[in-house]
Amino acid sequence: MTVNPYRNLENRQYWRNFVSDSKESGVIIRELWQPKFNISKDDEIVTFGSCFAQHFSHALKKANYTWLCTEDLPAGVSDEVATALDYRVFSCRTGNIYTTSILNQWVDWSLNKQVMPQEIWQYKKRYYDPMRPTIEKVGFESLEECLAMREQTRLCFTRCIEQAEVFVFTLGLTEAWYNPDMGYEYPVCPQALKIAPIECRSQFVNHDYGSVKAYLLSALEKIRQVNPTVKVLLTVSPVPLIATQLSDHVMVATTSAKSILRAVCSSVADTSKHIDYFPSYEIITNPFKSGNFFADDRRSVTSDGVNTVMQHFFGPFGTAVHAHSNDLTANQPNRSKKDYDQTVCEEELLVAFANEQGKST
Repeated sequence: MTVNPYRNLENRQYWRNFVSDSKESGVIIRELWQPKFNISKDDEIVTFGSCFAQHFSHALKKANYTWLCTEDLPAGVSDEVATALDYRVFSCRTGNIYTTSILNQWVDWSLNKQVMPQEIWQYKKRYYDPMRPTIEKVGFESLEECLAMREQTRLCFTRCIEQAEVFVFTLGLTEAWYNPDMGYEYPVCPQALKIAPIECRSQFVNHDYGSVKAYLLSALEKIRQVNPTVKVLLTVSPVPLIATQLSDHVMVATTSAKSILRAVCSSVADTSKHIDYFPSYEIITNPFKSGNFFADDRRSVTSDGVNTVMQHFFGPFGTAVHAHSNDLTANQPNRSKKDYDQTVCEEELLVAFANEQGKST
C-alpha cells in the first residue's frame, strides 16, 4: 500500500495550520524559526549588511546582548550624534553593504588579500570616500584624513572578523555599479551622487544567483579561515528596491532580486551547521499580515514590523522583548531628518536628485 508522505508531517509544515495559528497568536508565528545554534547574551555579535540590518544592532543593545562595536566614539557621545557620523550603525563604519560582492571586498581588504582603492572624491574643497559615501556627510578636511579614516575602518573590520562569535549579514541588493578600470564595486551608483567627479566611470551589473552565491561563499570561507568557530546568521532585507536600472517594472525587479538572495541564503546555509538563515524577509512579507508591516509608501518597514522581527529572533533564546514603536526606529515615509540620520541608507541617494515625478512611458 502506498503511503502518502504528506500525511504525518509536523503541524508547522502545513499551510492551514499556519493560518489558524496566526489567527490565534497574532503577529507571532509559532515555530517559525528553529535556530541551528544558540546565541547567548555573552556572544560577541557583529552586524553588517543593508539598511534593514541597522535594526539588529539597535535591538541587540536594547536586549542587553553583546553587540561588538570595534569603531566608536567616546561613551559620553550620544547615540544621536554618533549615528549622524555613522558610528554605532554597524559594527564598524563600513556603511551599508548591500551586496555579497562588497562584503567579499571588505573581507579581502581587511585580510590584506587586496589593496584598498586609493580613489577619493573632492567636492567643494572637501574630501569624500566613494567606498562609504555617507561617512562624514560634510566630507573630510584633507585627503590624508580621508585615507586615514578609511584605513582605521579596515583595521576595525579585521577585528570584527577575528573577534566575532556570531557574524550577522543582511543581504539587500543584486544590482550594483563597479569601476570598469579597477574592477572594484561601489556601494551606490556614483552618477547618482552630486559629490562624485564628472570623470568618474562606472558600469552597471546585476549579479545573478551564481555570482551572489560565489561571492558569499568566498567571503565566509575567508572569515572562517581566520575565525574557525564563528557562527554566521544570514537574513534578507524585506525592503523593496527604491529604483531599478533594469527595463523591468520595479516590482518585478524587486521580486527577482529578493528571490535570488533568498535562494542563495538557503543554499549556503545548507552547506554548514555553523551557517543559519533567519526569516526576517518572510515575517514582513507573509500574506497573513497582508502588507500591514509596510508603511504608506509600501516600501518602508513600520516600527511594529521591526519589533515583530526581533521578537521572532529573540524568542527561541528565551529573551522576552517588549519593545515599543519608538524603541526600534523603522524607515517611516514621513520621518524627520533626525530619524533619517538614525537609519542611514545610501540606496535612497539614487533618487534624491531625480525628477520628482519621474518619467512615464
